[in-house]
Amino acid sequence: MAWLSNATTAESFLQAVVEHNLTRSQRVFFEKYYTHFVAYGVLAGSFCLAEFFLSAICFTAILTYPPLKRKFNYLIANMVVINLLLSSTVYPLNIYGNLRALYGELPARFCDWTVYSFFIINAGIWHECVIAIDRYLAIVHSTHYPFIRGKKGVAFTIIAGYVPAVLLNLYPLVAANDEFIAAPPFGDCVLNPRKPEISQFVEIRAILGLYLPSVLTGLSYAAIFAFFMTRRFRVGVAQPSPASDQAVQANVKQARRMRVALLLFLIFLWSLMGNLPLPLIDAFYRDLFRQYPPAYFFPRYATQFSIVGSKVIYAMLNPDYRAGVRAVWLCRFGQDGLRGRRRRNNRVQLPRPAAGTAPVAPINLGARCEA
Repeated sequence: MAWLSNATTAESFLQAVVEHNLTRSQRVFFEKYYTHFVAYGVLAGSFCLAEFFLSAICFTAILTYPPLKRKFNYLIANMVVINLLLSSTVYPLNIYGNLRALYGELPARFCDWTVYSFFIINAGIWHECVIAIDRYLAIVHSTHYPFIRGKKGVAFTIIAGYVPAVLLNLYPLVAANDEFIAAPPFGDCVLNPRKPEISQFVEIRAILGLYLPSVLTGLSYAAIFAFFMTRRFRVGVAQPSPASDQAVQANVKQARRMRVALLLFLIFLWSLMGNLPLPLIDAFYRDLFRQYPPAYFFPRYATQFSIVGSKVIYAMLNPDYRAGVRAVWLCRFGQDGLRGRRRRNNRVQLPRPAAGTAPVAPINLGARCEA
């Protein structure tokens, strides 16, 4: 009965009994579903490593590959930074918390880091929204877009994605104490359900942190595709007319923007399918994890797999990013990389050009490699 040593009042006695029962039930869950939990830790750790590696390559490609040094790609770079933070801090801390709960009780105030995790997650969702609105302005209002999309416009767009995330997590950040607790079955950090004001805050944050930006993102892409189909129909029924060089360049630019918008829309759908299960379960089926504990793992698999898959979709289907990733990879492992330098001594040197003949320039991959 050592767990009752600090229970001096009736209220603390009841609280100690409740916490003791939760700890016992948590240990029962761990013993019964130990294999599931170990598999989750291994797979989640693998997803984190894959996400960090892919994000690092994409971020390096944006910074070093000249065709990717466009203003819009700085918005993509900001999303990549958010994914780097997710894979290097948020998910590893979650896995570490589960491991600590497996072998003992969590330290006091351990779950306060959840404020940071929700901030990063909300920032990623809202940045997808502002990127979709940016694509809407670029395609539907293409004539005015160059005037509003300067360096200040890019900075404003990035800041606009962080402002809702800050406001949504301001309340638990400045609250008194114990806003987050470790909840069964596996000691996951959640908002304290014992406080009556928490339920309203959870609903508001779910609406403003996930549902509202997702709806705005979907409406933006729907407006883009409706505009594209309407314009295509009008061009199809109109009489052909000679096009100037400026008109041809504008059409090429619009076609590229449409391809990027389509890729971003596919990524949005992929992320939505991965991010929706967990908040839906928390909102409408809160007792599901206790009634069927293996359900604890499946939405988390979906969330982490969706983040890893978004990089593969964008980098593999976008020609510029595919070339940029290839350039970064060759800088590290190719002809200018470590393995390439080791092979140079075994290569047959080409003869030098004759006097008065200009040497042929090598193919420039666009990314500068340093020995």
